[in-house]
Amino acid sequence: MSTTHPPGMTLTVQDADPASVHQLLRFTLGRLPYAVEIGAVREILQVASLTTVPMLPPFVRGVMNLRGAVVPVIDLAARLGLGSTRLAPRTCVVVVDIHRADNGDGHGAPPQRLGMLVDAVHEVLDVPARDLEPVPAMGTRIHADFIRSMARVRGQIVEVLNLDQALDQEHLSEMIGAHLQARHSQTSATQLPSAWTPQALAGVASAAAAPGAAPHPQAAALAA
Repeated sequence: MSTTHPPGMTLTVQDADPASVHQLLRFTLGRLPYAVEIGAVREILQVASLTTVPMLPPFVRGVMNLRGAVVPVIDLAARLGLGSTRLAPRTCVVVVDIHRADNGDGHGAPPQRLGMLVDAVHEVLDVPARDLEPVPAMGTRIHADFIRSMARVRGQIVEVLNLDQALDQEHLSEMIGAHLQARHSQTSATQLPSAWTPQALAGVASAAAAPGAAPHPQAAALAA
């Protein structure tokens, strides 16, 4: 079963037995379909003014002001090695929460809120567990570690992304640090990862002055 949503309509996550039904948000990167678990999705927004941050790698498209909070925006296609996303009328930002590793005191660290730039959002799917298949050892379009499962949707195989792996903050910090170090070999390695924190991005880009984002006209906001 799939549900499409007209502009302005609020999407709600229905209660379902997780052992029998998984709710997925289906979107495209380029012309390729992908999906994520709906539980990670907070909102779907128009591409408002993004404040670019100098010298960061191409997969960091900038930061946006989300009701006063600075949210980094990741070009998901670029992060997955699928090329950069070109802005178009249906391009939007999917705001997600990424779980982080235990901070060492026995309690999980609070999730990291990020924006994912995607080419288009299409629908929310109810996928029975029997239609979710394991990730094959080879033959996937992207790195297998970034895929949670393979969903069979109307005769098509859709890769369900593992966002906690693909957008892991520690790994992204290392990539950003390596990029900056390659550009400025004299920069101290201990200073590089801090460029990833939202506070540091805000300081560099003055994102707080950017206008806030609006809900995407073709995919309404999801309740947090």
